[in-house]
Amino acid sequence: MRTKEDEISLFQSIPWISNLLRDDSFETIATPSRQPKPTTEDSFFSNTLNSPTTISACLTQYRKPQSPQSSSTANVEELRTFCTLGQDVNGYPGTLHGGVVAALLDETMGLLIMIRGEGGDASTRDSNLSQTPVTAYLNIRFLRPIATPGTIVVSAQLKEAIEDRKWTIEAAIRDEKGRTLATGECLFVRIRSRL
Repeated sequence: MRTKEDEISLFQSIPWISNLLRDDSFETIATPSRQPKPTTEDSFFSNTLNSPTTISACLTQYRKPQSPQSSSTANVEELRTFCTLGQDVNGYPGTLHGGVVAALLDETMGLLIMIRGEGGDASTRDSNLSQTPVTAYLNIRFLRPIATPGTIVVSAQLKEAIEDRKWTIEAAIRDEKGRTLATGECLFVRIRSRL
C-alpha cells in the first residue's frame, strides 16, 4: 500500500494536478476510504478498486474552512480527490464504466461527510448503520466519456445541511483540460434507530 507521500509524489509528476496541489487554500490528506479497516468498511475502494489496473492512486484535498478560529474539519464544505484510472475499470474500450463513474461520485461526496466528522469513527463502526449517514439518492449526468487509462479529479461541494441529519452535496468529474465529464447530486441522510 502506498503512503500519502508516495501518492503526493506521483500526483506532483502530473503537471495539471501539481498546479492544483500547490493551492494553499486546500489541505492534502491520504484518501480515507483507501485505508483498510478492521470492520471491512470501504473494502470496495481500499481493496477491490486498489490495484495497478483499476484505480492505482488516490489523493484527497479539502478546502480549509474560512474561519481563522476553526482548525476543525467539521466546517469543511468542499473537497477534491485525484484518481488514476487503469484499464480494468472499463465499460467500453478505453472508457470508464458508468457504474464506476457513479461509485466515484458517491464515494467523493461521502468522503466530504466523513471528513466533516458526521459519520463517527470508522475504525469502530460495525454493520449496525444506526446514526450513520447513507446515500438516500444519487442523480448522475454523464456528459462525456471518461478515458482510461488516465487521471481525473472528482470534486464535491456541500450545498445544504439540515440539522444534523440531511446533507445535499454536488460533485463533478473533470479531466486535465478542465472539461466536466460527469456530475452528480446526492442526498445523505442519517439513519435513525427504530423505536
